[in-house]
Amino acid sequence: MKKIIFILLSLFTSGLLFAQDNLQIEVNKIMSEGRTLYKSIKTDQVCTQIFKEKYKGKEKATGSIIYAESEMLKCVYYVDGSKPKAIAIFTCDSSFDKSKIVSDFTVRELNSQEKTLASIKQAAMELASKDASFTKPENSSFSFIPMLENGIKKVIILCLSNKPGIVIFGNDYEIRFNNDNEVTDKKQIHPNQLIAKYGEEAEAGSNPDGTSHIHFPQTGELMTSTDVCLLMLYEKEAHWKQHTVISENFISFYNCQADVLLPIPKNGDGKNMKK
Repeated sequence: MKKIIFILLSLFTSGLLFAQDNLQIEVNKIMSEGRTLYKSIKTDQVCTQIFKEKYKGKEKATGSIIYAESEMLKCVYYVDGSKPKAIAIFTCDSSFDKSKIVSDFTVRELNSQEKTLASIKQAAMELASKDASFTKPENSSFSFIPMLENGIKKVIILCLSNKPGIVIFGNDYEIRFNNDNEVTDKKQIHPNQLIAKYGEEAEAGSNPDGTSHIHFPQTGELMTSTDVCLLMLYEKEAHWKQHTVISENFISFYNCQADVLLPIPKNGDGKNMKK
């Protein structure tokens, strides 16, 4: 009997550790994609300023794409056509220091990776402009981020406020593509929307140290990569210390000062989860 109990306890412990490992794997994926989205938007913001200041060419850019290459970030402005070509390329590191950004205005044809990113981004933009299910509130705009990872082609769409002091959690989407760059799937990441305010826009009595929102089952149990991206974008300016997401079975805490995500099951204290 003791032997049976020992075996059962061993199986239970092994199953618990396996679940915790799987949870940490999922957290790592969320954080990795969240950082990628954040870096893409920050690169775009910084390089757009430089492009407007320095580009003296006659051709007007029809689009831009961003991707990582050897630990650096590339921002490519291009002209579309039968043979899309780059007209300006900026290379920067994750500090986003304008003084360190290298500018290259050599005109060249887009490489295969760049062509794919430009193609799926354009397809996502066209879909969002025609499909009424893609919605955004007033004084906001969509940011389209094409991604190629592990053979998966997709575009993440975030909704960014054009008004200082406003952060929009929601109105975000994911579009997937096949090998021919055709749309195969689209989904709304958050079916609900939360407007978080800070600074002069903050409401009287609101917590200045952080915010929270609820996840419906369609969004999932944990924070999303788009949540992480938005927190990274605004946490310093908003002076947030923590953001909390509450789902059916988890409470996820995001430390804005350390950029660490800790989901805790509602039926346990999460002490055994690997960090």
